[in-house]
Parts: sequence; structure tokens; C-alpha cells
Amino acid sequence: MYREKGSSAACSSGKREITITGMLFFIKDKVWKYLFGKPADEVKEDKNDETQIFQIVDNDDITNRFIPEHMADVVPSECAFFMAGIVEGILVSSNMDCKVIACFDKI
Repeated sequence: MYREKGSSAACSSGKREITITGMLFFIKDKVWKYLFGKPADEVKEDKNDETQIFQIVDNDDITNRFIPEHMADVVPSECAFFMAGIVEGILVSSNMDCKVIACFDKI
């Protein structure tokens, strides 16, 4: 759905994303909503001289909502790794050269 032009709900504009930024916003808005029921909150960008670093931020992560307190130190990072794997799979399958790393910040 992210590589074909058409009139489907995912490609209603008929546009194919070919930049990393466009793909990240597609993941943030469309894929996140499909997987987790709501879009992610934002995409942050940090430009270095050598690399570009992006973050997809979800402040109310549904995968961590029902984790018991006694497991709160271990499970959230595992959920973040799972979500990072989904994002990397989408980007790699669309021929984007990238490395996705999971980050988890306790609030």
C-alpha cells in the first residue's frame, strides 16, 4: 500500500513516498493508526554532520498500557524493540537504507 499509486485509503493522494521523511510521516500517521488505533504523536529530527537521526514519539503507548507494575522494568523495552522491528521492516522493504533502534523513556 505504500509503494503503489491508487485510490485506496492508504494512498488516497495517489502519491508514493520516496524520501525517509515522507515514509516516517506515513508510518506515524497511517501505519501507527492501523496497528495501535491512533497515530503517533510526532516525528523528531536531529541533523548531525554525519547522520540523520529521527524519532517517532508516542506518549501514550498502547503496548505498555496494561503491563503489571512488577514487570514494568523489563517489558516496556521489549515492546519498544517489537515496534522498532515493525518500523525497520517497513523502511527496509521500501528500499530505505536505515538502522532502527528502540528507545524507551520512563515518564
